[in-house]
Amino acid sequence: MATTNAKALSERRLSDLLKREYRGIGLYLFIISGCINLLALTGAFYMLQIYDRALSSGSVPTLLALSALAIGLYLFQGVFDIIRSQVLVRIGARLDRKFAPIAHKVAIDMPRFGFSTSESLERGRDVDTIRSFLGSQAPMAIFDLPWVPVFLIFVYLLHPLLGALTLGGAVVLTLLTVVNELLSRKLSNATQQAVVNRNMVADSNARHADILKAMGFAGRAIARYDAANREHLSLQTRTSDISGTLGAISRVLRMLLQSAILGLGAYLTIMGDLSAGAIIASSVAATRALAPIDLAITNWKGVVMARGAMRRLRETVIAMDEGQERIELPVPSKSLTVEKITVAAPTSGRVLLTDLALELTAGEALGIIGPSAGGKTTLAKTLVGVWSPIRGSVRLDGAETGQWREDVLGHHIGYLPQEVGLLDATIWENISRFAETRDGKKIVA
Repeated sequence: MATTNAKALSERRLSDLLKREYRGIGLYLFIISGCINLLALTGAFYMLQIYDRALSSGSVPTLLALSALAIGLYLFQGVFDIIRSQVLVRIGARLDRKFAPIAHKVAIDMPRFGFSTSESLERGRDVDTIRSFLGSQAPMAIFDLPWVPVFLIFVYLLHPLLGALTLGGAVVLTLLTVVNELLSRKLSNATQQAVVNRNMVADSNARHADILKAMGFAGRAIARYDAANREHLSLQTRTSDISGTLGAISRVLRMLLQSAILGLGAYLTIMGDLSAGAIIASSVAATRALAPIDLAITNWKGVVMARGAMRRLRETVIAMDEGQERIELPVPSKSLTVEKITVAAPTSGRVLLTDLALELTAGEALGIIGPSAGGKTTLAKTLVGVWSPIRGSVRLDGAETGQWREDVLGHHIGYLPQEVGLLDATIWENISRFAETRDGKKIVA
């Protein structure tokens, strides 16, 4: 119950953060999109006035005035479109700056709990996916969708039959979008997992290249990677086929509808119910009305990927929410107590240590020897907090190690694992643990 309440609290904090940060920006983009879509009616009005006023009157000044006005409105539309695009790109960069460090911290922690390196790094790729999505055409289609009724009403005002035909086309394209969503949703998670599995195999092969070479089974390792890659390609192809097929169908339907509107408009003109300019105006407005739906179908694969990445990113942020602030504890200097700890391997869940207890006071030292796989490394990882016991506790001066912040406790612990590696930095940065100030005396010491 406590865990559930903490998770709900974390979700509320995240929701409040997103609303506080981006609600105003979302409203701004909605208003900008409204201006863009209203200005997109320029072409329809221009055609209507050219055919019904300029040509019928034979007035060149009227033609020039209408053309100048249309050019000005098109320029304003272009400026608003540029602003919207740049705002979306900057929102992506802002999200990246805020959440990439959190995702990377989770990526560092995940291997401690049995996740592979590829699974861990996928959290960082989720941030890249969302940033790329915001820089694509898909968000623009989503912001344009609420304004589709404006164009439908315009076409309806020209003639109810033309409005009904355009509305029917919009309904059919919307149904195609729903079908795309239902089919893509089933494959999205499977495709994501296939990518992770392929990357896991590739990472494992690269890290153990010397073993593969020396023991002569690199060919089998490559075959294993090939099998994982084929599975990924199969799912990726199916996903792309769905998006490509429905996108092609939507484009054909949109062209058919455009021609149907022209044909119906011509019939209504022959019957004396519509002017010649209204034919072109209705065609332009209907095409603009259906464009956001068509664009959404074409980019739906990106929408599904971004939605999955956002879901995982929410889980990442919630996982990092510590729920309560830790008080600052005194420097540990008196005792180390291990109280009947039981430790299991994160990957398999197999119990490696059971009911182990010991106590050391300041000035004492303890060495542990034993056969391979006897639990020495497991104990060392548990003492420094890399692994957490499933029962029992590790205490410094009576306080559990989890009560310290990692960056504080780390200053008082030395840890030398079996496999030593330097981080991608200079020697002095490694020795000083990336300290902001360079103290040569401490580094040498």
